[in-house]
Amino acid sequence: MKAGAILALLFLMCIPAKAQPEAIPFRLVNGHVIVRCSTDMGPQDCLVDTGAQTSQVSRSLGRGLTPISQISVRGVTGNSQHATLATGSLTLGSLSVEVPVVVADLGTKEYSVILGANFFMQAGELTIDYADRELILSR
Repeated sequence: MKAGAILALLFLMCIPAKAQPEAIPFRLVNGHVIVRCSTDMGPQDCLVDTGAQTSQVSRSLGRGLTPISQISVRGVTGNSQHATLATGSLTLGSLSVEVPVVVADLGTKEYSVILGANFFMQAGELTIDYADRELILSR
């Protein structure tokens, strides 16, 4: 009986503990979730857009990035523009990743980065808590 209990305890000790959820404050601007994140060019206001496949940065932020290729992008408006695909470093809370980013005209001064699905897929679980105005990242 004791051997079984010890084996069970050893088994449980081998299971990695899930990291504590991390709450990141956000503000709403015209119904859009805006957070502060860090980029290769320092802290920035960032739009959370889980429907965007790829994260994006403004042309001014993208100037210091190494381009991968030239592409054509089309947004929800249907308008297309020529853009550059580059690799950028994005950090939100303790999550810091290198991801492909589209360098393009974002058409706004409210934010200079769009955090898309390619960023949040690396976060594990994402919860948007509108009541407390927090993004909760759980890995």
